[in-house]
Amino acid sequence: MSDAPAEKRSVVSDVRSAPNATYAFTRAFFEELARSGVEHVCVSPGSRSTPLAVTAASIDALHAWSIVDERSAGFFALGLAKATRCPVALVCTSGSALANYAPAVVEAHYAGVPLVILSADRPPELREWGAGQTIDQVGFFGSQVRYFAELPLPEAGARMLRYARATACRAVAESIAGVPGPVHLNWPLREPLEPVADSGAGDYAEGDDIAANGRPAGVPYTASVSETVRTSAADIERLAAEFASIERGVIACGMLDEPGFGGAVASLAKKLGWPVLADPISGARCGEGIGTAPVFAGYDLFLRDADFQQRHRPEVVLRFGGTPTCKAFRLWLEAAPPEQWVVVGDATEWSDPSHLAANRVRASATDFCLELNGVLESKGHTGRSGEWLQEFRAAEEAAQRVLDRSLDPAAAAAPPALYEPAVARSLGARLPSDSLLYVSNSMPIRDLDAFMAPRATPLRVLANRGTNGIDGMLSSALGASAAGLGRVVLFTGDLACLYDIGALLTARRYPLNATIVVINNDGGGIFSFLPIAQYGEDARFDELFDTPHGLDFAGAAAFYGMHHERVASLGEFEASLEKSFSRSGVSLVEVAVDGDANRDHFRELVASVQRELAADGVAK
Repeated sequence: MSDAPAEKRSVVSDVRSAPNATYAFTRAFFEELARSGVEHVCVSPGSRSTPLAVTAASIDALHAWSIVDERSAGFFALGLAKATRCPVALVCTSGSALANYAPAVVEAHYAGVPLVILSADRPPELREWGAGQTIDQVGFFGSQVRYFAELPLPEAGARMLRYARATACRAVAESIAGVPGPVHLNWPLREPLEPVADSGAGDYAEGDDIAANGRPAGVPYTASVSETVRTSAADIERLAAEFASIERGVIACGMLDEPGFGGAVASLAKKLGWPVLADPISGARCGEGIGTAPVFAGYDLFLRDADFQQRHRPEVVLRFGGTPTCKAFRLWLEAAPPEQWVVVGDATEWSDPSHLAANRVRASATDFCLELNGVLESKGHTGRSGEWLQEFRAAEEAAQRVLDRSLDPAAAAAPPALYEPAVARSLGARLPSDSLLYVSNSMPIRDLDAFMAPRATPLRVLANRGTNGIDGMLSSALGASAAGLGRVVLFTGDLACLYDIGALLTARRYPLNATIVVINNDGGGIFSFLPIAQYGEDARFDELFDTPHGLDFAGAAAFYGMHHERVASLGEFEASLEKSFSRSGVSLVEVAVDGDANRDHFRELVASVQRELAADGVAK
């Protein structure tokens, strides 16, 4: 096992001590990355990228992580950037190495995650002449990056050093300006690539101290200040007046990771008297204000009830963040569109697949809530709890009663069966407040959305919902763990785990702490919920969709040298989870689930909620 990257601080050095012009140029560049806020660089081995890798590892202020597989490195950097909310740099060699970043780059583009991609390339005289490891890397990611530049071949001189510093500052600024995202710089490099002393070594900065050392006190060579987009006071006043007059409103929260948002939206909901339908990855289902605010989690279950849908048509929907995970929510509103649908977020993408939004507000969701709260409070709107809200509250209470009776060992008449809903509910309830829960796409995110109860203690939940793919989940969670912000728990399915199993090599090489919870239902369990499952072998369902593999993860855990437990009951799962929190390194908890029985169990829970709604008179 390698040591973790050492704590580093200094960002000041004199590039005139570099062995040659290439290393002077790269040193000036990486110094400015650090001065501009980059702390981590993920490096994959290669020859052409030697100057980039060696220089990145030599800069005191940067943590250099060595990750063998570029596809894994891309997602590791993505998870690290999401956890720290700061740009992370990536270094790869020329050729197909760059192509392996593509899945992570696409996810970063759509999820708004800042990455700085630095790809080494052959010099112009070797391109399109059959040289090995040479592909067309210019503009490789097209519109998936916020900014692209082809750098010149490094040369001596103060002008080139100033260009290196300014370009590094611009790359970071472009990655975080407006809506964060990836940028790509392509680096043609000539041999020699190693730090061999130039026979003509000397003053590469031509006596220019700023070019050689950067600006005094370690400030960036080019500082970039981005202005926060805010809603005008007049618009806030107008919306406050409109919302205050409407009882039948709903607040929906999709993917969002803004500090303080949960408390701000909870306060707003209390003033308006509107239910908050809080996706677990919105930051609104856990933490401040949850105990007293109308924050609900059972909507994926009670919005499936046709009678409840019909009787509860909102006049206004105020939506924050990305498109919510819940399909029932989308179908409910598409069936009878609200008179006004307001989408709030700082993304440039028009996140409105139903095409129902009447107003789009580009602003920080937290700031918008705080400003709206202020206006409502100044006008005496301190709280409302009418019949509309009470009926949503009754539906939420009915859903949570059913889930408690079925999934909570303390409330159930018999020990709950070990199915995905119980695992998701247990995770949401049992994780310590300093934990970070990373949840995979496919069924885990849907299980968490439907079955995780609101909790008053904080829990940060992250997911790769930019493109909703299952690739790179282990790498992303391990990257989040590298941030050192507390215990990371990954909730994932077996196919997603198998897809990225090579990421466990990084967990073996570095002292990362994480718990990987794998639902092993022997294939793609989500497909059993889709209409194609009814066609069975006529559509070769098992072979083409369910894809059973017959594997467990004990061998993989042993191969990579990590602790593994395969559990057969909810009690065993909870005990194994608790033990993993006190164990250093990475633990893999495998939950064996019968996929068909799990599907039937899920559907029975939905039916039970509908019966509970009818018995309570909520859906009539």
